[in-house]
Amino acid sequence: GNEVEFKLGPDQFFMLGDNSAASQDSRWWEALNAEYYVSRELLIGKALVIYWPHSLDQIPGTPIPIRFFPNFWRMGLVR
Repeated sequence: GNEVEFKLGPDQFFMLGDNSAASQDSRWWEALNAEYYVSRELLIGKALVIYWPHSLDQIPGTPIPIRFFPNFWRMGLVR
């Protein structure tokens, strides 16, 4: 893939979607004639919980694939 650099200021945040490979997130905003970041004053709330982390590629220790299965070990509170 191509490498792209996004320069951010101290109070600018780069947004990624929950399915970053297929999301229309900060990487695409500039093409829409928008800034590719969100300013701190526009952020509200706080992340509290990881509730559906990316699934495992396979059952651990086996070559058996599993799709759309939550990774229960990564669920929990955001520290």
